[in-house]
Amino acid sequence: FSEEVRDDEGQIINPGLRPPQVGALHATLAHWSVTERPATIVMPTGTGKTETMLALLTAVGIKRLLVVVPNAALRDQIADKFKTLGILKEAGVLKESAETPVVAVLEGRPTSLQEVNDIFSRANVVVTTMQVAGQCEPEIQEKMAELSSKFKDRVVVQFTATPFRTDGKRVDGKFIYVYPLAKAQNEGYFRPINFQAVQGLQEKEADKEIVKRVGAQLRRDIDNGFDHLVMARAKSITRANEIVALYQQSLGEFKPVLIHSQMKKSLKNEALARLHNRDSRIIVCVDMLGEGFDLPQLKISGLHDRHKSVAITLQFTGRFTRDSKGIGEATVIANIEQSEIDESLRSLYAEDADWN
Repeated sequence: FSEEVRDDEGQIINPGLRPPQVGALHATLAHWSVTERPATIVMPTGTGKTETMLALLTAVGIKRLLVVVPNAALRDQIADKFKTLGILKEAGVLKESAETPVVAVLEGRPTSLQEVNDIFSRANVVVTTMQVAGQCEPEIQEKMAELSSKFKDRVVVQFTATPFRTDGKRVDGKFIYVYPLAKAQNEGYFRPINFQAVQGLQEKEADKEIVKRVGAQLRRDIDNGFDHLVMARAKSITRANEIVALYQQSLGEFKPVLIHSQMKKSLKNEALARLHNRDSRIIVCVDMLGEGFDLPQLKISGLHDRHKSVAITLQFTGRFTRDSKGIGEATVIANIEQSEIDESLRSLYAEDADWN
């Protein structure tokens, strides 16, 4: 529970857990001391939800943990952090001699109880996606729940950056810890976003204008010494193919690439590798690489199509707000002709005006 200490300029003097992480840990332990009801923790983007999970695993000594995440990219990223226990040793929270957990990544659905036994009996942590866990046969799900409940009885903790689901309804579970958005921003966990609105144009013309502005911003940021990358968002694979063609035509020097859920894994990995090694600086996606995807240099967003869900919009935009030393500020360029204020957004503003 060692907490980091920063000076007046925000530089870390003594490493440790961040205040929201320490708060979430205490809140969870307090909750577990009185009830086994599912709990929900709301921590804004960039405050360290994954490291909080790692700290919870080690602080309590959970024998077996099942981690369920929204997508494959986040599954692999979180699994890698559990394998090494992330920054816990570097932060001085754990000794260098602390053993790391045995981590299993569940990429497909187990087809038999024996297969579940084989996987879960050898692992301390099993990481999978909602799609895999949710589509297993009922008896398989029951066995997975049984084997992942060695600490008390099927204790569930949900971590989210936004209190609303993709269908606009509020996340379930008892809200045991909510870290204020304004506090997270004041403490420098994420930065403001420079917003550029495109309006008054038909869809095709709006797409061209977004591409033009993205290119201008990317060149400006690079000229200013920032290692920035671009993520463009489309609502469908068909739209994504059209949009990536526009980027390739106008910004070919940045070698734009495409990624979507129906691509082969090898092609997805290739696209991400090109982004990581800067062979490409622009990636066009369809509902991928959202909340949790850890690449701080993604600082420019071209929102060609808005998400229907406010929760996903907030998560997607949150991707660009993360703070990192010398990384520069984020820019979001969007076609606001599509904007709709739905009931969940009104509820969000009513709950905490800082969401503005």
